[in-house]
Amino acid sequence: MAKKRGTIPENVLERVLLDSRRRCCICYQSGNDQVREGKVTHIDPQTTPAASDPVDNLVFLCEQHHHELETGRISTDRLREAREQLYRALREGPFIGAGEEEAASYQYERHVCALLTAAFERTFNGQVAIHEEGSSPGPTSTSPDVPFSADVTIAGIHIWLVADAKYAERNIGLNDLRAFAGVVHYLKANKGIFVTNTGFSESAVQFANAEGIALAIIKREDRELQPGFVSDAVARVQRAEPARRM
Repeated sequence: MAKKRGTIPENVLERVLLDSRRRCCICYQSGNDQVREGKVTHIDPQTTPAASDPVDNLVFLCEQHHHELETGRISTDRLREAREQLYRALREGPFIGAGEEEAASYQYERHVCALLTAAFERTFNGQVAIHEEGSSPGPTSTSPDVPFSADVTIAGIHIWLVADAKYAERNIGLNDLRAFAGVVHYLKANKGIFVTNTGFSESAVQFANAEGIALAIIKREDRELQPGFVSDAVARVQRAEPARRM
């Protein structure tokens, strides 16, 4: 019989979702690093969370592997090891053990960041501060990284935009947008911009419109953004709360 697992506080739940980027660590061990539908659960229901680190006993799993954990088919030792492997891979990025796909993804991300930097600096003529490679002014040292962010000042008003880029062989789906929206909300950015080389599913577009996330398609061969993209994205800032500063 499965052991009962306690309720997880909302702020702790959000941190685990961000730390895992909604990737199941058991799936990752099998070579699947896609964003998955699933849930956050306790690794060992008998362990009391440490006051200093309430997420130590928590993990995000897809529906299948959550069921296997509940029915005792996944050991706690294996789960902790898999979680650490996933978190380490997310921290280190494509530099260690990178294959061709990871290298292409990283190169595309850097290409997009370069185009965004040039466009923002050209559009706002010095009234912008660009942050790349996780150097954005997030709320704490445990904030999730975003590859690009920009602090824009317009008529004395500060706007903070964050952007993510994903190189893909398919249209970006709803799960990817949900994960990015979680980062935008957690960082309290005024605007999120999601960029890919392919396209977006209908459900992803609907979700992005509801969340005020700007969507963009940039090919690897593109050498500049479409005219007006940056100014349009800033003009359609929909989040009401002020951006969080350092």
